[in-house]
Amino acid sequence: MKRTQLRMGNRIEVAGLSLIPIEQIRLQGDYNDRALWLHAQADPVALVICGAGQPYALSLGARALSLSELRRQLPELASAISLAIGL
Repeated sequence: MKRTQLRMGNRIEVAGLSLIPIEQIRLQGDYNDRALWLHAQADPVALVICGAGQPYALSLGARALSLSELRRQLPELASAISLAIGL
């Protein structure tokens, strides 16, 4: 079994900004008649920043990312952004 997906971390409030971390979760596992193993890993991949202006997303390398692409992959991100900017 191998599975990878994105998920949102908990929103962080700092200096008038709302920060929403985005993580990539990787699950791997296998079993046979004598053993079972599972490995899980969470890696940060992006940060959504909500402040006075429009929300935007940055990669860990500080490159701008498509917020609409992140919303497509994480539909719940739209409501988290609305809460963060007070809509």
